[in-house]
Amino acid sequence: MLYDLKHLTSKEFIDKLDGFIKSQDRPFYESSALKSVYDLKNVSDLLPIELYRYHFALFTMLYQLQDTYYKQKKYLHVHFMRSFLTNYPENGFCREYDPATGLFCNAETENNSFLCPFHASKNDNVQLENSSLKYFYYSEENYYNLDEKRAEAFINGTWELLFNYDQFKKSTELLSLPERCTIEMVKTAYRKLAKIKHPDVNNGVVSGDFIQLNNAYQFLLKVLPSVETQ
Repeated sequence: MLYDLKHLTSKEFIDKLDGFIKSQDRPFYESSALKSVYDLKNVSDLLPIELYRYHFALFTMLYQLQDTYYKQKKYLHVHFMRSFLTNYPENGFCREYDPATGLFCNAETENNSFLCPFHASKNDNVQLENSSLKYFYYSEENYYNLDEKRAEAFINGTWELLFNYDQFKKSTELLSLPERCTIEMVKTAYRKLAKIKHPDVNNGVVSGDFIQLNNAYQFLLKVLPSVETQ
């Protein structure tokens, strides 16, 4: 019963999470929400498979509440380091949300669009990835099919990302990627940029730009297999 998904996402815990979210005046860490909702004393003491189960249940509820808040004209940004609830802009203003600042773009939109022309032109892939991520947590099969080995890899990747977040952010910026990127998005971006910066197309000269690009690529390949469902 303790790790039954329906129990961990029951109304009791949804209500506790709702109260916790509404009490926050700044973005919050997943660990803070876990401690509050499930009365956990020390999250780091949990076994990887236990921590994954709590993580999965929490994110399932976060996305459920995201749908609920949307009907109230509120936006819940879901992220393991900075989830946050805020009001949507008025109709006619861009709803592109910047997690780093906690602000919406707010530029004027056209034809009743939710996005300004600039963000509308670059947003399709990001929205698709966000939707895919959301429905990952809506599948009970993904919860029950995870074994201890994969759970450990998932948690280890998450901790590595947490302790190297500045490097992760810099790496995604170098490849012009959103933080919620997948391995395939990383590979596509790298191939595109490598064609310009690779020594083979620059008379054999290994530039500092290419070294930085390659380091960013290798770092993302290392951490994303375990955390791309964040």
